[in-house]
Amino acid sequence: MKFQQLITGLFLIIFMQGIAQKTSPINQQIYRYGQIIPCISLPGPDVQNLINQDKITEKDATPYRFGQIIPTQIDVLKSGNWVYVVGEGSYLRLIITSADAKALIPYYNKINIPAGSRLCVDNPSKTFIKSSYIAGENESGFSYATETIPGDSILIEYFQPSGTQYPTEIQLSGIAYAYKDVYGTNDFGHAGKCEVNAICSEGNNWQNQKKGIVRILVKNGAATYWCSGALINNTLQDKTPYLLTAFHCGNGAGVNDISQWQFYFNFESQFCANPIVQPNFQKITGAQKVASSKNISQLDSDFLLLKLNQNVPDTYKPYYCGWNAEDIGSATGVAIHHPQGDIKKISTYTSPLISSNWSGTPNTHWKVSWVKTTNGHGVTEGGSSGSPLFNSQGKLIGTLTGGDASCDSIYLTKPDYFGKLWYHWDKTGTVDSLQLRPWLDPQNSGILDMNGLLISSVNDFKAANIILSPNPATDVIQLQLSTPLTHNSILKVYDVSGKPVLTQSLTTSSQFININIEDLPAGIYIMLIQTSKESFQARFIKR
Repeated sequence: MKFQQLITGLFLIIFMQGIAQKTSPINQQIYRYGQIIPCISLPGPDVQNLINQDKITEKDATPYRFGQIIPTQIDVLKSGNWVYVVGEGSYLRLIITSADAKALIPYYNKINIPAGSRLCVDNPSKTFIKSSYIAGENESGFSYATETIPGDSILIEYFQPSGTQYPTEIQLSGIAYAYKDVYGTNDFGHAGKCEVNAICSEGNNWQNQKKGIVRILVKNGAATYWCSGALINNTLQDKTPYLLTAFHCGNGAGVNDISQWQFYFNFESQFCANPIVQPNFQKITGAQKVASSKNISQLDSDFLLLKLNQNVPDTYKPYYCGWNAEDIGSATGVAIHHPQGDIKKISTYTSPLISSNWSGTPNTHWKVSWVKTTNGHGVTEGGSSGSPLFNSQGKLIGTLTGGDASCDSIYLTKPDYFGKLWYHWDKTGTVDSLQLRPWLDPQNSGILDMNGLLISSVNDFKAANIILSPNPATDVIQLQLSTPLTHNSILKVYDVSGKPVLTQSLTTSSQFININIEDLPAGIYIMLIQTSKESFQARFIKR
């Protein structure tokens, strides 16, 4: 069966008079001219067969599958229709459709556009307008993905300014066909009715941690899945964009697949009740595998550590989760996750964790049962895989493999199983690619308990304005500042657990300041200088 066919004679003629009054990122002037828009129709997958397969695997350690990729080779620039607007540039449009899809997701094997150009993906009625791509967003120029578009048709629009002499490529390698609801009647996922939104009172003590939780749109071969994951701190506290999830979420995914994964930040309700419309979110596309479990059949502790392809913008106000790498359980705590790809939810436990396993090797997992709380009885569902388990101190101690809990009344208290971070740390193998330790403790400091790192504003970190020397140091360390400090600034030094160990007033306007660190124990420290207007931060090592 052909995966791509051009519908001969099928054109959509769009005139200005028929356009809804909603502004698109592509200039509306194009509507002054009638435009013929080619439409490419793709055959959908065998939906019933996919659903039957999902029923068989739904209790296994498998992520929540919602889509199947239709392979295709579409050169957008050759398949679309161009219109030139004098004084502006060239506009292209192309429609791709696959009947009865709940949503479509475009995947690109090449996307490389010049400065000033923009690619936008929407539905033909132009009521979504959330997915856009600008020059420089994908530095490799190869594998990429744009956002999920509800409905069974997508409209691709591309603008290139006049005088552009840069080679351009936009090639689609596949279109994901969502056969399960991705956008429901309320334009977002369908988690169970028992679930509790993370903004509710159950989340009052977890508002920092929830900022580190992301929804992951996984591409693995011919399928698309939902999983959850968490940004995770390291002992250098340098904002390296490490993200921890479950190995089974990416088992079999290749380098190109992972470069097309999409990571959704702050996808959550602003109210305890479910919102009427889908909340806004921020998104980063693409990552690379850093380390993972190795045992496919028994899963070991089932972890996957990724490094995002770009740093998380401070404007997202992310939280890099703290962690404890000891084999110590907790009597209370929570999990925060995206069940069925829905908005962020929170589940609560109030009885001690039990050391257990998923299969095979003992002591690889924490066994947990959830309890009823004020606003529901949070559990986990498909799409929660890879989400973090937090202890009573707010530290990450596990990642979700699976379990029997669900919103069905007879399953509310059934157990779930989270791979132990203690086992992830250095128990799954002897090489760096099979451990968390080399990445989360790159200086080999021996730290096993690490606080989280909250980014609250774009001025929180300006290490480039401070030079510390020598570094490492033994007794005195000198600050060299790019500009003199204002009077009455405050210097604070914190150890890696976040405890303040030194406070000093700085009343000099010199650009060179000596700080005595002789009495500090050997280790890694964070130096923070607070002025009346902003903060500067740098890290150093005391020998």
